[in-house]
Amino acid sequence: MNIKLLISILITLVSAFSPLSVFAESRVLLTLTDNHGFTKTFTREALQALPQSELTTETPWTKGNNIYQGPQLSTILDFAPNGFSTFRVYALNEYSYEITKADLKKYQFILAIKENGKAIRIRDKGPLWILIPFSKYPEIKTGDEILNQLVWQLNRIEII
Repeated sequence: MNIKLLISILITLVSAFSPLSVFAESRVLLTLTDNHGFTKTFTREALQALPQSELTTETPWTKGNNIYQGPQLSTILDFAPNGFSTFRVYALNEYSYEITKADLKKYQFILAIKENGKAIRIRDKGPLWILIPFSKYPEIKTGDEILNQLVWQLNRIEII
């Protein structure tokens, strides 16, 4: 048997039986940049290795209370070496919104990577979704500016 053929067959078999989650864990989900040339990328595995927060909340876009888990958004921004007062968050569809450091402190955003114990799928506003504990802020109403900051399908943060 030809060695090249044997190697091709082995690679195909290994690929076919490897769990897809291995590949998903190593795919870059989030990129953090600033205007000084700094760039840091995060995979799902890297995000899950950070200290995790959990919140149980209703949102205007989901039914009933759900449990969300992920790192604090401030933990991600702590990686930026040059400090900041404002940053812009981007979704997969290039929707973006500016968030101030003051709002970051006030609302204690989390970067949700799990909903009810499962990875958030793209079609369910994932894989990354900026959220707040809505139950702490009953004054928030539909149309409030804060809702624009809760970007789903987040893939990029740019320090301004």
